[in-house]
Amino acid sequence: MIFRAAIVTPWVAANDDNSPRPTNHPLLDDEYAITTWQDITGQSAADLPPTPNEYTILAELEEDVLAAIDTDNTYDVLWSQEV
Repeated sequence: MIFRAAIVTPWVAANDDNSPRPTNHPLLDDEYAITTWQDITGQSAADLPPTPNEYTILAELEEDVLAAIDTDNTYDVLWSQEV
């Protein structure tokens, strides 16, 4: 089953990035298999405070991936629903 979820995640700046992605992106996307994601923070990257360095994304992902993220203390799942 595919779920849609709002998740708070640290973000990775392109200039600090060791991943193959060349742009700013959620750390969550480096660590878990996410089908799609979209920034829903509503704030520009320049205005994000460096601490705690987090923003909110809307992600689509498999149920088992969501369950793993939900138990990972790096992330906060705000809500989820089956698509």
